[in-house]
Amino acid sequence: MNKRFYILIALVAVLSIAFYSCGGSSNSNPYEVDDDWKAYQNNIYREIANDPSYTDLLCMTQNGYVYYKPLTGNEFPPVVAPTSLGITPKITQNGYPYFNDSVRVRYLGWYHYQDTEGNDKIHYFDGTENDEVNNPPLYQFNNQADPKDKAPGRGFRISNNLTSGFASMLQNMKAGDKVQVCIPYNLAYGEYGETNSGTIKGHTTLFFNIYLVRIIPVNLGEFPGADTGEGNH
Repeated sequence: MNKRFYILIALVAVLSIAFYSCGGSSNSNPYEVDDDWKAYQNNIYREIANDPSYTDLLCMTQNGYVYYKPLTGNEFPPVVAPTSLGITPKITQNGYPYFNDSVRVRYLGWYHYQDTEGNDKIHYFDGTENDEVNNPPLYQFNNQADPKDKAPGRGFRISNNLTSGFASMLQNMKAGDKVQVCIPYNLAYGEYGETNSGTIKGHTTLFFNIYLVRIIPVNLGEFPGADTGEGNH
């Protein structure tokens, strides 16, 4: 073998090592987060769990708790709402929506993180409301109105498209209820995060302000004792 052949073998070996060390191995996890992020997010959840102003709620899937407290401030500024959403959900006799029922909700979602200097920050990632903390607002999602029904908020069905923590909270709210809820990562986007848009890392504790505006029955006379939400919202 000549000198060029040995150089070629050495070059192939170096490239192979570089490929596997940079994630070329099939065992690598491109969504993995470091231990500092996991510890930070777990500490946030534990602080809320130990906060007496929050109430624990066992998830419908029986695999963890969310923590919530009622909102009594001006988190949801009044807006004029129509009397119909244009969807046909059911409600239960006691006024709580079931899984697969539909609702109209106003909400704002965020999570905590630390910047490069170790300062605690908040990132707002979804919602129907303006972020009133920042000026100008970080974003405006669909707080103007859903183009389908011209109603403030968002109408959707409580289904597997929602995280189990968010769906469980909705199923324990009546029309008109406003809560702040803390959802651990295993009841939110899990260890891999929200991979469609990539905006939420794995192991992230989520927070939401939720206002359950309306539950609309298929038959308005089906459960006359249930409040489905009326008036301006």
